[in-house]
Amino acid sequence: ENTSMPEARRVVELILEHAQALPNETLGVIALGITHARRIEELLDAALEARPELSDFFEESRPEKFFIKNLERVQGDERDAIILSVGYAKDAGGKLPYRFGPLLQEGGERRLNVAVTRARSRMTLVSSFDHTDMDPDRSRSRGVELLRAYLSYASDQSGGAADGRSGR
Repeated sequence: ENTSMPEARRVVELILEHAQALPNETLGVIALGITHARRIEELLDAALEARPELSDFFEESRPEKFFIKNLERVQGDERDAIILSVGYAKDAGGKLPYRFGPLLQEGGERRLNVAVTRARSRMTLVSSFDHTDMDPDRSRSRGVELLRAYLSYASDQSGGAADGRSGR
């Protein structure tokens, strides 16, 4: 399983913090893979059972309702804030498998570009690894190269924050 459970839990924490502190700001979550998006949805559903006071934020009838989508389903969906969750993690041996799903496919770089431009005012990047964990010689995929560059950029912007808030 290449989905990072601690990362998914961190994303749910950030969603709940946003819903409580910034209920008038719209929010979307973009996960690179389908499995990771589903895991975040499941964890969020469970967390919301204990937080009924936040239900208005997640109401389907809102004009720009909250969403969790995988990279391939995000098109024109802009929100005030976006949480981009990478969802891939190192294996038990500490190695990063280069299974980056849609980023490996033709056009993966365009999908990533769409994802990182969906936030009107704030992008939060959540990843269980950083650009220094990625070997530029391991993949010729333009999408993977751009992910590495974006992780580097986010690290620079946040001063290298390692608490899951890179790119804020």
